[in-house]
Amino acid sequence: MLRFTLICALLSALTACNLGLGQIEFYDDTPNDDDADDDDATDDDDATDDDDATDDDDATDDDDDDATDDDDATDDDDVTDDDDDATDDFDGDGYLSDVDCDDFDPTVHPGALEVACDGVDNNCDGAFLPDDLDSDGDGYSPCLGDCDDSDPTVGSHLPEIECDGIDNDCVDGDECGPGSLAVCSGAASYGGLGSGPVFGLLDLFDPVFGSGYYYEMWSVTIPSSGTVTADLVSFDFDAFVEIYDTNCTFIGSDDDSLIFLGTDASYTFTGGSPGATLYVLATSFSPGFTGSYFLDIY
Repeated sequence: MLRFTLICALLSALTACNLGLGQIEFYDDTPNDDDADDDDATDDDDATDDDDATDDDDATDDDDDDATDDDDATDDDDVTDDDDDATDDFDGDGYLSDVDCDDFDPTVHPGALEVACDGVDNNCDGAFLPDDLDSDGDGYSPCLGDCDDSDPTVGSHLPEIECDGIDNDCVDGDECGPGSLAVCSGAASYGGLGSGPVFGLLDLFDPVFGSGYYYEMWSVTIPSSGTVTADLVSFDFDAFVEIYDTNCTFIGSDDDSLIFLGTDASYTFTGGSPGATLYVLATSFSPGFTGSYFLDIY
């Protein structure tokens, strides 16, 4: 019995030794081919594998929707594509934008009736009717009131120069003074040359010439050869003075030469025979004005 016990103990010891030896692992310090396995930071599933930011599914891949793909602002569907407005008819006049010079106005298109003085090329031929043109280059066409488009000194924007034989302002012909011996012969006497200013009054009872210029005529005798000056001053209207010779023929006129209120007139005449009569017409620069004035002839 004792022998059997010893034998069993010996066998148990040997078995325990075998089990211990089987559990011992030996380590080789040399890295093997498996120590950087496929599951570490550089394997196929890491940040640089096929699914990382630079793979085929990133922002620059063929299927992305970024700003540079076929659907961006420069692709075939943008504002410069083949379907632009050159083939549209916005105003519905039957003419497309590529031939209609104003496709937002149905009255303007090729073949439309050209209308004078509207400033529009109605039929899109690049030309205008003669009355729309400014032939004399003064900035005004016949449509804008130029009654002589061959003369740049004539137009509705210009002042009238009385008694120059031209309708300068295109209003009512050459608005010269009365210019008839009968009118001059009925002129009021001024008195002696240099005798001092006289007081006058333009009102609705005075005669009218041209397109409504009220006037009064004065006469003065030239005592000797020399210079005669007539000054016309008014606080009520823009004074305008005219001088006529013995035959009531226009000599000259003035508007604003007298520096007083900026609206006063002065005209100087040199010559004339001693004893001859000069006629001085007092009126306003614009038609329809009345009021008081002072006339000095010296």
